[in-house]
Amino acid sequence: MTDNTTNQAAGGANAIDAATFFKLSGRPESYKAGSCIFPEAQRLSAIAPADARIFLLVSGAVTLTRYGKPISLIMPGEMFGVNSVIHPTSHFATATAMKDCTAISLDPKQFLHELQKNPTFILTLLSDLARRLQGVMPRVIKTGRSTVEPPVSTALNADQISLLAQKLGDPMPARSDAGGTVISEGARAIYMYVLKEGRVHIKVESRVIEVVLAGTVFGEMALAGVTRRSAMAIAESASAWYSIDSKQLVAVTKADPALGLALLRSLAKRVQRAGQLLCESSLDLAALHIPRLNTGAVDGGGGAAKRAQQSALTDYKNLARAFVDQSAEAMAAINQALAASDKGVALTKANVLMAAAAKVGAERLCHQLDTLCTALSVGHKDIIDEVLVAVRKEQQDTSGEIRDFIGN
Repeated sequence: MTDNTTNQAAGGANAIDAATFFKLSGRPESYKAGSCIFPEAQRLSAIAPADARIFLLVSGAVTLTRYGKPISLIMPGEMFGVNSVIHPTSHFATATAMKDCTAISLDPKQFLHELQKNPTFILTLLSDLARRLQGVMPRVIKTGRSTVEPPVSTALNADQISLLAQKLGDPMPARSDAGGTVISEGARAIYMYVLKEGRVHIKVESRVIEVVLAGTVFGEMALAGVTRRSAMAIAESASAWYSIDSKQLVAVTKADPALGLALLRSLAKRVQRAGQLLCESSLDLAALHIPRLNTGAVDGGGGAAKRAQQSALTDYKNLARAFVDQSAEAMAAINQALAASDKGVALTKANVLMAAAAKVGAERLCHQLDTLCTALSVGHKDIIDEVLVAVRKEQQDTSGEIRDFIGN
């Protein structure tokens, strides 16, 4: 099954890589560990800071935080500060050098100049944003927070939609009545779409996770290298949309770089929205909708009741029994490392414990340990202490539930 569309596939386009693109006009800069690369705005506004730049990290590591809470860790080869060139806005997050690092930056004028000469970079930028959204959305969904309201901000106004249609050769838009399927889950991913009119629901496992309004881009994962759709899109009202493949996106960007970037605006806003929801979620809320012990995660069998082989259940009980002792020892080692101010050892122990927790299906503990690993990477003591309290409690509660399950 393929996407419902009126356009013919135009094939792929090879994108210039980020390192090559940034070196064309960018300047390398060095930052000492702990230094602030740019600060977050206390109140977000549609005014970019005077020193707005997009960065490519060459070496080291950079943490993005808001209100002191970790959002993501930027590693070499990844970009940050993207919003300042896609649309004028103040910085949502604070970027801090986790260790000595080198980055190359471009101001908005330099970026647009190089983008017009190298329009295939729009695909690299899209892939970077899409991967970031893919990484953060599962965490947001598990917190139980709604990503539906407010709806995704529109990327294009009516004039820009008309201009886009002209650049695409004035094709007839695809249409659907209310309730019609725009994208089928599992379908081949070929195009991204711009909603011309109407409203579309993006759904995962029958749950509406986003509402798309007219002028908004959706289905962009197709141009980021994803071959199959992981979500479905349903027309909430009578809707019409244009389809865009990678070659068309490059052509539009070459003719009008600002219009090309506008097409990615809603994707950037969704990344920001997801980060905001993570920051607003308390540690307890973040685990609320995650099962403490999912025994079906051990072998994909759908739970202990569905395991017909008694030997499989015995193996699981032995694994779980050993985990109770292992997790207690790991927590003691983490506490000891932090008491000695050795975050590196604590991070290693937390990752080992997280892998062991995954094997026994301790999903809630895995979630809390993932948060602890991020906090350890950021390095703020107050955040680490807060997360560690939640991890200790979850390890104890998980061990208790395992004992109940295995009968010890």
